[in-house]
Amino acid sequence: MSKSDDYRPKLSVLLTDEQRQKLNKLLPWGSGTLLFSAIVDELIEVLEEYGHAAIGLIVSKKVRILDFIKIKEKERDSGLEQLKAKKSNGPTEKRTNGVHTENKRK
Repeated sequence: MSKSDDYRPKLSVLLTDEQRQKLNKLLPWGSGTLLFSAIVDELIEVLEEYGHAAIGLIVSKKVRILDFIKIKEKERDSGLEQLKAKKSNGPTEKRTNGVHTENKRK
């Protein structure tokens, strides 16, 4: 494998002294790469779904990335609830003295 095969781009971000101090205090040593990689994945998903408008909302601090994630979770949970409702309204199997019969719910 050559050096070019091992290349991974890096993201450099300017921090305030306060941000750096807080991150150094709060983040366990060595967890930064994993954490920021996960944050970048979430940010990419938000931008793909909501577009450039999300950048303005996040930068102006009108909306947090967490808010977008919560919206996504509510949509997912709502979809799961709809699937559960459809499934519970479908046909059910009933056993009577060892004989299978189909019972349709109304």
